[in-house]
Amino acid sequence: MGVAMEYDKTGAKRIFAAEHLGARNDALSVHHKAGQEFLEALKDAAETFVRADFRPSDEGADILVVMNPRLPGRALTVRANRGRIEIAHAEKARKGEWTPVESVTFDPLIQAFVGVDLDADVAPTPGKPLPRRSAVTVVAEALMNLAGSDS
Repeated sequence: MGVAMEYDKTGAKRIFAAEHLGARNDALSVHHKAGQEFLEALKDAAETFVRADFRPSDEGADILVVMNPRLPGRALTVRANRGRIEIAHAEKARKGEWTPVESVTFDPLIQAFVGVDLDADVAPTPGKPLPRRSAVTVVAEALMNLAGSDS
């Protein structure tokens, strides 16, 4: 017989994982845990340069408040809400006006947030899927674009 073909099963596993997660009663707690871990990573990256603190929310979603480096009096906010990452100026967040970061998605296979776009700065590894941009990087960039919209 010939050489056995090695099929890439990652996409299929992701589909089955999403279906499994959707059938579980604790899907919200899985999203919540992933959201907490994501916001902790973003806070860690941000607070080297700007102040970043957690704030409770009425909806139960964790909210990270990041001080705007361009306009120190205007805070930016990030929340992980039911498997989505959303951003807003603090004033808009108080009114419930959030903008989803479309280039970040929840990956049910690894139960974490991931970037959607390919990362041109990382060299691909032969035999592995192409590298994606870090979700933390994507959201940091979205926050700075939001901060720049004030200037």
